[in-house]
Amino acid sequence: MVTESGAEICQTVTLTKYGEFTCLTKAMEIPTTSTLRLKTAAGFYGCANTLNAADCKYTQTNAASPKITAVSITNPTTLEVTGSGFFTSAYTAVVVISNVESSTAVINSATSVTATFTNGIPVGASAMVPTLKFVPSTGNALMVAYVTGVSLTNALSVTASSSAVSCSFQGGCAYSVTANGLTSLLKSDPTSRIDVCGKTCTLIEADSNASTAVCTLPLA
Repeated sequence: MVTESGAEICQTVTLTKYGEFTCLTKAMEIPTTSTLRLKTAAGFYGCANTLNAADCKYTQTNAASPKITAVSITNPTTLEVTGSGFFTSAYTAVVVISNVESSTAVINSATSVTATFTNGIPVGASAMVPTLKFVPSTGNALMVAYVTGVSLTNALSVTASSSAVSCSFQGGCAYSVTANGLTSLLKSDPTSRIDVCGKTCTLIEADSNASTAVCTLPLA
């Protein structure tokens, strides 16, 4: 579908039956006075070839867009996103926190998504705004949930670290820091690191997990 100026208004078009189709509109303003036309590979077509004007009409309906209303942490690796209008079929979900995508996300219902971050839910010094993306399994368009006034607070909290570590001046020994989400932060943000005596302790990804980051002590 296009406006009289030729602007395409549909993200997706679905033929529902002979002579009728639905159009999921793009995020754009469509003047109420616009005369819509059908665009095909053969050209543009207006309303014609009918004796009854009611046979050639369009009806605008409000399609509920997905919206986030709350986000909460269930455990160090899992969070719950609640809202409305979530797609329960033909889409898979991805939750993004501080530029880190969830490892998995399950659409429980039209109001709930559970996301898992294998390396821990990302931590941040300030509140983080979540993003919920619905990725189509068919030819539909990518949909992103609307969010306003919703954020997640998950500050870094170190609860333990290695002590009495005996290591040579050559370094190479393992050092661990217990803090939920620290591994996720170190893997996603190149400016974040563990420093020991002013030098970077290199993350050992294979030995780290959602609650503990393990790194190699640097050369003294």
